[in-house]
Amino acid sequence: MSLDSTIRLGWIPYLNLLPLEIEFKKIFGISGQQISFYKGHPKEVNHALKSGLVDLAPASSINLLQDPNVEISLPLGIFSDGSVDSVFIGFRLADRYYYEHFKEIFTEIGLKYRRIFSQSEQQKETKVTISTLIKSTRISETEAFLKPPTDFHIRLSSASATSNALCKILFQMFSSTSSSVSVSCLEPGGKIPVNLSLDDEVRTGHLLIGDEALIKKASFPFVLDLGEIWQKVTGLPFVFALWQVGPFNLPEELRDILLDAAGLAQKRKDIDPAYYLQEINSDNPVLKIGDQAIKNYWKKIRYVLDERAIRGLVLFFQMAQQCCYQPASITNAGVKITKSHHRILNLTQSL
Repeated sequence: MSLDSTIRLGWIPYLNLLPLEIEFKKIFGISGQQISFYKGHPKEVNHALKSGLVDLAPASSINLLQDPNVEISLPLGIFSDGSVDSVFIGFRLADRYYYEHFKEIFTEIGLKYRRIFSQSEQQKETKVTISTLIKSTRISETEAFLKPPTDFHIRLSSASATSNALCKILFQMFSSTSSSVSVSCLEPGGKIPVNLSLDDEVRTGHLLIGDEALIKKASFPFVLDLGEIWQKVTGLPFVFALWQVGPFNLPEELRDILLDAAGLAQKRKDIDPAYYLQEINSDNPVLKIGDQAIKNYWKKIRYVLDERAIRGLVLFFQMAQQCCYQPASITNAGVKITKSHHRILNLTQSL
């Protein structure tokens, strides 16, 4: 593809990408390059990339495992090193006990996981299996005594791909301890199993992402931020999206434009986030959260992948293959390293 033709960008119209969209339009305008935006939720953008409706896009990270025909286009994405605010599980007031229970487990037992990941990295091991983690993090009888007695259900997001996978991984890891709580992640539209007695009350949390999460966060008395949980467990950032391409070669000139725009957007939103506030449409409901909340949110979002982000990404892929996205022949005995993994690892050479 040459720069003489229109570049078709897949785009997720969330607040986290607004600074980057603004810088793209400016730089592309100066260069004379024509671009078109195909906008939709993460799952929709993934599908557009797979179907050839777009040339490249900041698609869901998990899409690299789901679609063998896409590759990483350049070392850019959307990630946070800790809480992200726009990806969380919301709990009702009646489910406070469960919220506190999960928060305690992710905080206390998560420290044990983090030591295991650290030791594995120091020994330069290429894999960390879920079975190894479970054996190393059995909770005590005292802790088990404090656990609530009924099951808990988490409704996954219909818009998400990567966050749904992350939720499954985290709760499979911790539900496999000695806790008496059984957590099930329900696919969008899925029904809660009818195996409860008349005295049982259905306990359900909701996974929200993107602008919907930002807007509705205040309506939940308690939330578990998945970016924060991942960082507590692994000590690493979590990469929610990666720039990916279908079957075409990314021109070097276009690559430079994208990298320059991403670097500028990341620096400017950190130093002067008010610069981008004026670009939000006045009828956008996300403005309800307030200017300061938007500024704080932008400061948590990163675009340019660094070495720690790449390490977190590879670890996520390893865990995802063991938990949710693995061929039947791949079990806890090992992890298949795909060409996408190698491409990620090679990116460290360009940092």
